[in-house]
Amino acid sequence: MDLHLQDTSTMPAPHVLITGGSRGIGLSIATAFARNAYRCTLVSRSEESLKEAVSHLDDVSRTASTTSAVEPPTTHSFIAGDISSNSFWSSSGIGTYLPMGRDHANKINVLVNCAGLTQTRLFQQTDTEEIERILDTNLRSVLVGTRFLLRNRYFHARVNDGAINCSIINVASLLATHGGHGAVVYAASKAGVLGFTRALSTELGRQGIRVNAIVPGYVETDMTKGTFYVVSLLVFCGCPYRPWLSTIQSQISTMPHSQLAFPSDVWANLKKLHLLRCSLRKMSTHTIAL
Repeated sequence: MDLHLQDTSTMPAPHVLITGGSRGIGLSIATAFARNAYRCTLVSRSEESLKEAVSHLDDVSRTASTTSAVEPPTTHSFIAGDISSNSFWSSSGIGTYLPMGRDHANKINVLVNCAGLTQTRLFQQTDTEEIERILDTNLRSVLVGTRFLLRNRYFHARVNDGAINCSIINVASLLATHGGHGAVVYAASKAGVLGFTRALSTELGRQGIRVNAIVPGYVETDMTKGTFYVVSLLVFCGCPYRPWLSTIQSQISTMPHSQLAFPSDVWANLKKLHLLRCSLRKMSTHTIAL
């Protein structure tokens, strides 16, 4: 396994770790955190994309520091690797690049599980390898990765005045609750993420860690770009994709303004979850649909 981390120095908290942070929703979330003086560590497969993303975040932080009194973080960082691999979530994998030293410089205030693979194939035409690849990336990596970080005490959890200040935010999908034509495995994986979110929140609340989920509908990203328009064209040409098109149209109609969302739209809702001050005496799991 190839892991790479940009050189880092001692950086002040707060610290957010974002899987799938090199583009799309993940990068939009990272940009917003950087603008609010967070130190971001991005995780993704492509080192080239990660370098571009980190460079963008550094620019965002510098700009933010000139327009506000907030001290910017020094340098954002990245880890390139395959989150679906068991060896990635280990002391010899990601642990090598986020060592837990005495100064706790790599403690995490916020974890955003955002990495995922989409699907545009009927279930009976989906081979076993694709099923495994989607489940490993969208669901199993979330479970295994979060467990590794918890076991190794990465979370900078504190309980102040009965309120929880550390959070895990899982990015699910509207298809997890509404289903979707041509996305059975994807929908199942994201439904698993919602189940994981609800169950884990009951275990971690008293440890000072909130666990919530955000549930986007169709968001225009590199993975989904053009999907609606391609399916529309195929239907126009007489291909049997009308149920698929109807599903997409139905999902979009339930979204705010009945149109495709963009990655930047996710931040406002995610911010609500992160800033939510959840009482230990009144714990609950929150999901926000977009």
